[in-house]
Amino acid sequence: MLKKLFEKYKLDKNNKIFICTAVLGIVLLLLSGSFSSGEKQKEITPLKFDVNEYKITLEKEISDIIKSINGVDIVKVMLTFSDNGKTEYLSEEKVSLENNGETENQDRESTAAFKRENGDEAPVVVRELLPEVKGVAVVVSGEYSRELEIKILNSVKGALGIGSNRISIVINERNE
Repeated sequence: MLKKLFEKYKLDKNNKIFICTAVLGIVLLLLSGSFSSGEKQKEITPLKFDVNEYKITLEKEISDIIKSINGVDIVKVMLTFSDNGKTEYLSEEKVSLENNGETENQDRESTAAFKRENGDEAPVVVRELLPEVKGVAVVVSGEYSRELEIKILNSVKGALGIGSNRISIVINERNE
């Protein structure tokens, strides 16, 4: 079939390769659609959270960890965030190919994908990222020692996955 087409229109080698590639691509697209299970994908509901509630919960968890260290009596923790979290949306990319014989040009256009529900259009959310911790201030009451400071520092670093340059620790000695 393709041979007759090539002979009829006397296509050069580059055009033959282009047509074969296009036909192969169309066949692959048709085959990939025929093997789908027919089930609808489960919709993932995006995480809805309040940044302040998240901050309070995280501060309490860090405080509880620090309170469990021997030598610590009272703990105050304050977190700061670099943002309020991020939402990533599904995007559709359209690629236009232009071939003028000698050169091939590609134009790419990316737009957000929308879904229609109950007459409303909304962008499709891929995932929501929690706010990134910018810094931590820890004030504890206890008997100062370098060992205690290192234990607190390592606990906060491990719990939040941040560097020690973003953690400030103050140990107020107890008045007895």
